[in-house]
Amino acid sequence: PSVVIGIASAEILRVLTNTRFLNLIRMPYQTDPTVFISIRLSIPMIVTGLIFLLLARLRSELPPLTADVFDPLINWAQASGEGAWWLNTIATFINQVLWYLGIHGGNMLDAYGKGLFTPPGMPYSSDLGWRPLIDNFVFLGGSGATLSLLLAIGLVVKEGSQRRIAQLSAPMAIFNINESVLYGLPVVLNPLYLLPFIGVPIVLILLSVGAVEFGFFELQAVSIPWTTPVFISGWLLTGSWQGVLFQLIELIIGTALYLPFVKRAEQQRIQRQAEALAQATEVILNNNRQSPVLPRQDQVGIIGRGLLDDLRRDLRKNDLALAYQPKHDRSGKIIGVEALMRWHTPHPSIITPAVGISLAEESGDIHKLGMWVLDQACACKARWNAIGYKDLTVAVNVSPLQLTDAELPQRLEKNLELYGLSPEEIELEITESQMIQDIPTVNKTLQLLCDMGVHLAMDDFGMGYSSLLHLRRFQVKAIKIDGSLTRDVLTNTANEDIIRSIVALGQARNVEIVAEYVETLEQRDALMEMGCNVFQGYYHSKPLYEDECPEYFRKNLTELSIIDGK
Repeated sequence: PSVVIGIASAEILRVLTNTRFLNLIRMPYQTDPTVFISIRLSIPMIVTGLIFLLLARLRSELPPLTADVFDPLINWAQASGEGAWWLNTIATFINQVLWYLGIHGGNMLDAYGKGLFTPPGMPYSSDLGWRPLIDNFVFLGGSGATLSLLLAIGLVVKEGSQRRIAQLSAPMAIFNINESVLYGLPVVLNPLYLLPFIGVPIVLILLSVGAVEFGFFELQAVSIPWTTPVFISGWLLTGSWQGVLFQLIELIIGTALYLPFVKRAEQQRIQRQAEALAQATEVILNNNRQSPVLPRQDQVGIIGRGLLDDLRRDLRKNDLALAYQPKHDRSGKIIGVEALMRWHTPHPSIITPAVGISLAEESGDIHKLGMWVLDQACACKARWNAIGYKDLTVAVNVSPLQLTDAELPQRLEKNLELYGLSPEEIELEITESQMIQDIPTVNKTLQLLCDMGVHLAMDDFGMGYSSLLHLRRFQVKAIKIDGSLTRDVLTNTANEDIIRSIVALGQARNVEIVAEYVETLEQRDALMEMGCNVFQGYYHSKPLYEDECPEYFRKNLTELSIIDGK
């Protein structure tokens, strides 16, 4: 029955800790009630069932155990003159081994190991084990001294299933009930926790027997429930503060012994999560409309839906941010900036803003996200205008899917009016993340934007869906050469030939040529020799947050004035 209860409680914990509606401390990117509501047995639970099947088979083949099975051991321990040391330690060891296999060690000792202990209600004896000593000075929080394990998790683990299960298990651990920890983490049949699960109680029982034998405190012949909370039990069993202090010392020692194993488990979890996130984000970034991510019922789909929920939450709470990367002309003069979304996630090296944008495009949230970016960029431009930087333009990326919104021109026009901006101050860079649909709504949107006087630019030009076709569909002020071409321009002659062709096309169409990912002087000079007009990249500056930009503008303009002799 205890195993059934343990499995049931563990599965309930798994469902609760993976369901967002309870608003518990979540493990990012692994939440979806529709997937986790179903009962899923972990490998330790399955192995536990197989062990019980094996035991049931052995029971029919072997003679049954009797209550006197430990008599030879008891006689030997008492003859050695150190019965309390040996029998308390052996009882603790047996209990821990059984619990590690998923078997209720306490029930087994009650059935077959009563001879190991003095009868209930009798005082402590140096010849036998004493059950209240084990229950209240060793099994702090339950078998395995798991209150120390919970404390170690609280100190080390900041997120994830270990922390959530520890938090949910803490109220029960106060009363020494720990099936949720044993089966929920799990500890049962978990090789990572085998050594501390058995070793910590052994250390504590040796310390406890030593404290009694050497007179640190005396044990009173009282009977208290095994569910009596720690410290209270220490006071009741000793009648003094020494018992309470000793339990506190044991908790500290147990926590210290568990810490290395908890750290290792957390490192493994972080590594597994990072690998899963890396795989999922690769799929998300390379997905297309024919193979959407969000409906998938595998790990990629679960992570994708979790990320989308986080993006929606951050957008709703205005927790996203914009950074601005300067754009310079051939003379080195700054002529504008590009607004870039920044999404502060726990794994910024893996989960880039491009992941969020891809998910937003698939889900349709790109319209809300795009308008938020436009609004923030326009508001920022107005603040810069107020301090004298009106001549700089702000480029904002626009997904092709946003062009299907017939209200986009009107919303942009309202923003320009609200912040007192002229259309020429805003440039819309149409990305090639999706194909620009050739439908009346899109064509009308593009025409209205052009009629407003807003400058349009083609981003990632040269490697997209149909870059050349778009040049004849709408009026383009600038084309931004795809970064995969500009990065390797110094080492790849094919890239150089393609860039020269793009430049020739742009010059023929009187279109500005922008080179991004410019990181070195040699790269900038090569691209300038090929005919590029505008340069953007770390050679000039990394993306800057709004409060960093005025100083950059001021310093840059000062340097330009010296260069120009002004």
